[in-house]
Amino acid sequence: MSENAKKRWGRGAPVHPTDANIVSTWRRLMTDGGTLPLSDALKSLNQDLGTNYRHDRITAWEQALGGRKPNVQVYEYMLSVVIPLLLEQWKRGEINEGDIVAAVALPRTDSEVAGE
Repeated sequence: MSENAKKRWGRGAPVHPTDANIVSTWRRLMTDGGTLPLSDALKSLNQDLGTNYRHDRITAWEQALGGRKPNVQVYEYMLSVVIPLLLEQWKRGEINEGDIVAAVALPRTDSEVAGE
């Protein structure tokens, strides 16, 4: 493994979903905007839920690739983690109610975004 690959391990590829969603919100908050490794957040999620998800599944959910979305268990877990953090941001005036609603939405597929 190259030295660059070692340094990037756990960070995951940058993802740019079309809309705000619970997965991108969870990733952003748990990685402090990308400065902390996603592997740490994944480890917590997997331990708490008894699962074995990897980076690629998070990316697929975040972008709703192939129509993939997190299951109810994962969605509820992510909500329980991000809502307290979002409410703190709201109390500080950093975000508004609309931002919170968008931040906790399920990811939408391209066809859902296009209104098909």
